[in-house]
Amino acid sequence: MGNGAVQLYQAVRKRIMTTMIGALASLEEFKEIFEEDEYEGLRKDILDKGHFQIRELERDLDGYDIKYKTVYFMPLRRDHGK
Repeated sequence: MGNGAVQLYQAVRKRIMTTMIGALASLEEFKEIFEEDEYEGLRKDILDKGHFQIRELERDLDGYDIKYKTVYFMPLRRDHGK
């Protein structure tokens, strides 16, 4: 994976991880309605599916040449002649 692909992978991986954590936080609100084994099973299932998607993402990105686009911003002063 090239540098651009690595940066994209890290950004998307972070989004997937945040989604998994959010799903677990939502599940936590209803923890008391589940048996302990059911709750742990749901939690494990969410994490397993998220980690699978992260692994698939890496495989998907290996098939592309991705270039990171650097954008530079230079503010211009309009009152420079005064």
